[in-house]
Amino acid sequence: MLNAVVDLTPNSGVSYFLKYAVLGAAKDKGISLEFRQSPVAGTRGSFQRLIKFNSFFDFVLNVLDLFRMFIFSLKIAPLFALNRKRLIFSLLSLTKEEIVIGDCILSAYQRNNKTRVTLGRNIELFLFVVASYFSIIVNIRRLAVEIKKDGGAKYFFCHETTGIEETLRRYCIVRGMIEIRYSKHHKGFRLFSGFDGVALRKQEKFNLQAGQAIEEAEIQVAKEKLSSLVDRTVQYAYLKSVDVDLNVTLSCSPKAPKTTVVIFLATLSDAQYLYGVGPYPSLDTFQESLLEFFLAKDMNVVVKPHPAMMKNKDYAEKDRSYYRSLLRKWDAQDDDEYVKRSSLNNKLIFVSEKLSVKELSKKFPSFLCVTQHGSVAAECAHLGHLSLVGKNSQFSEQDKFVEILEDADELQEKLDRWLAFTAFTKSEIHSIYRYIYIHNFFNVDLYGNIIFSDLIPKDLETSEIENWLKEFLDNNPDAEYKLNQSAKLNISKLNNNFEEVIAYEK
Repeated sequence: MLNAVVDLTPNSGVSYFLKYAVLGAAKDKGISLEFRQSPVAGTRGSFQRLIKFNSFFDFVLNVLDLFRMFIFSLKIAPLFALNRKRLIFSLLSLTKEEIVIGDCILSAYQRNNKTRVTLGRNIELFLFVVASYFSIIVNIRRLAVEIKKDGGAKYFFCHETTGIEETLRRYCIVRGMIEIRYSKHHKGFRLFSGFDGVALRKQEKFNLQAGQAIEEAEIQVAKEKLSSLVDRTVQYAYLKSVDVDLNVTLSCSPKAPKTTVVIFLATLSDAQYLYGVGPYPSLDTFQESLLEFFLAKDMNVVVKPHPAMMKNKDYAEKDRSYYRSLLRKWDAQDDDEYVKRSSLNNKLIFVSEKLSVKELSKKFPSFLCVTQHGSVAAECAHLGHLSLVGKNSQFSEQDKFVEILEDADELQEKLDRWLAFTAFTKSEIHSIYRYIYIHNFFNVDLYGNIIFSDLIPKDLETSEIENWLKEFLDNNPDAEYKLNQSAKLNISKLNNNFEEVIAYEK
């Protein structure tokens, strides 16, 4: 008997080859799956359905969707009279039936290359939210039909953990459907029940279990790995084309210990709510609120851009534009080759993205690392620095090398904690390398370098996989056959289980 699976992934790119490889892997386990393609329609595609209907009944449904969109626009219009912070928080909590959709909409806005750099009280954001709502209700209506068709489907398949796809995941979850997806913890495909995108990203229970099983030999492996990352004898998979340079140094004299906070900027172009909503409504408000807080406490504040902000990619233009706006806001002037200093507050400096954590540690002893969710917190911890991170991050209570900011009112408490901090205890040091082992060795992501391991260049950045795939298809006459064979072979090798259901536990 075939098990119907509603497929919410694109029928192109890596997804195209992956899902058919999953069919083969399930068949190897004696499980017969039937994928029902229900690709997600974007905003443009959703509106095109208004003029491309198959029957009068479809036309009536489209008109009803338009009416619902109009009612929704009246509902949210008063929110734009609120101040920016309250507006964003209000939009983040928007719901459709039983599911929260606001964070998915705002995440899509911030990832969009054509929208403004940051969220604000403007007509563009209003129209984007309204149009996204229309797209969501159209997709949910289509999904509901697909789920009920031919006796019903109880499984679904979806890669994205944000945007419209995430709203559809939440719709499926509420209806008790089970997701077939890769688990980096189990290193194979599994059945998930009740996991929304945030839970899938955080994997708190899995990581806690993994952390409890780590032995001393594995801690040493993780220590060597982190040391090599700090020294850049190895690189992060997403920073092969742009990275820090250990030869870049600052000419200034070292500052006194415990006088400096280093804010490591994150990329706005990435999905900002992958780990949920934090103490601030957006990444830029997190970074700038903390910048202003520490300046008000008479601290030296160093702002360090993420190297990925400088990638020569269209999606990184938002990041560069945001950084330029910070420089303008604080009237930053050249101080030396790698430093700009604010003319409005001489305790605020902006340093080059090429500066390494090692160089910052030399010039600003015992600095406080501030990052909403960056892995740089572990690099800083390796050098003895405490970090302040947002609750909407991959860090959890077992990661004792960071202070997790749950609420903005805790800032003074966190500052006092850092000022009293002298060094990590043995258990806190252990937690640094436990974190590294879990996220770099125990959990294994399913990137294209695994799916097409025998075809893909070893040094290819993870963000370039779709581009590589397109070129491979264009330049090789038997490319599709080779890619299918590679994907099927490598997916079947994974630790797959298509029978046991993993239920979400809070």
